[in-house]
Amino acid sequence: LVGNITETIRSLGQDLWDNTLLVFASDNGGPLDHTTNYPLRGGKHTFWDGGVKTVAGVSGGFLPRSRKGEVFRGLVHSADWYRTLVEGAVGGAAFGRNSTGPVEDDSVNVWDALLSGSSSPRTQVIHQVQNQHFSEGVTAIQQGAMKLILGPPGDRRVLKWPDILPHGH
Repeated sequence: LVGNITETIRSLGQDLWDNTLLVFASDNGGPLDHTTNYPLRGGKHTFWDGGVKTVAGVSGGFLPRSRKGEVFRGLVHSADWYRTLVEGAVGGAAFGRNSTGPVEDDSVNVWDALLSGSSSPRTQVIHQVQNQHFSEGVTAIQQGAMKLILGPPGDRRVLKWPDILPHGH
């Protein structure tokens, strides 16, 4: 599928490809009934790393050659893609924090960190809050490499890929 998308964009002209930035991201791990999040414990609807930690990909002609094939291990929340693409990748189209709504938006621009490979400006992620709108019986926050979970974090299984061939073959 990704190959089909990139092939189609490239076929429409080099200039279009040179100005294309593809971002593939997820907001949660896969469901444990038909996927594996190995080596992480848990999956979708859990607060173990298998439920909240995912892999994302950034590609396209717009991505500097020096960053192609590199791995960024900094903390990024799915909400960060909004500010990263609008302010960072598009060339500094800054916009102010939401001062008229009930809360400020919490998107963080991680573009400079992605380009340089430096530490992410994102230092914490609130995975779940407990209030009048959410009543799942759990609160979870991550600060750097540490995570605090209050309440039941969900299914803790670690599901590995099944063996295709019998052992010894």
